[in-house]
Amino acid sequence: MIVLPILPSDHHNGPNCGVTAVAVLAGVPFDLAWETVRRLDPKRSPRWRGTTWWYEQRAALRHLGAKVEELPHKGMTLAKFADQHTVKGAAYLVNVTSHCMALIDGVLVDQRGPMPVAEHPARRQRVKYSARVTPPVGGPPNHD
Repeated sequence: MIVLPILPSDHHNGPNCGVTAVAVLAGVPFDLAWETVRRLDPKRSPRWRGTTWWYEQRAALRHLGAKVEELPHKGMTLAKFADQHTVKGAAYLVNVTSHCMALIDGVLVDQRGPMPVAEHPARRQRVKYSARVTPPVGGPPNHD
């Protein structure tokens, strides 16, 4: 069951939209998503501020126990994708040029917080990557 999207209570401001989307979609605290993404690249600089790539976002979600199914809807606007290619109750990871968001029931969540697609500044940007995400049942696995 998907609940209305909210930012994790421990979220950080900064260039960390991918980490924020991973936390929201996997249903984990921001700090756990941060450490999961950080561990994907052992050579990551200590000055890393949260920038992620598509492959890292998918890998982090899978590591946290979510199922990720990539979708072929590239090139359309984010608003059109949300209107025509999403299902109520399902969650999506969506990347547009230089930005990543969680999309749940017409609401986008990034580090600014939840916002309806129609009001989001990225609504007219083209979708580069998208995936349907099924959150882990019973919470993420323990990978300590």
